[in-house]
Amino acid sequence: MAHFDGEGNVTSVDYVVVNGMLPVEKWRPGNWTYKMNADCTGKGSLATGPGAPPINFHFVVVKHGKEFHGVVDGSAITLNGYRVD
Repeated sequence: MAHFDGEGNVTSVDYVVVNGMLPVEKWRPGNWTYKMNADCTGKGSLATGPGAPPINFHFVVVKHGKEFHGVVDGSAITLNGYRVD
């Protein structure tokens, strides 16, 4: 779950399962930064924790801001989000 503030910052919580292993922290808080382009594409960076490299990604916002689709740089991980009113 993520909240985009419209100013380039995101606060979120996520639940990540890697190779079938459950996360140590079930709902991990996160802080991101992002930059939107006029064509509804953008890029962002997720801080992962002290000493760990950030996760960089590219995304597109579609359906009048109701959907978010992205891909993590250098990985086969995709991101999908849906606006809930």
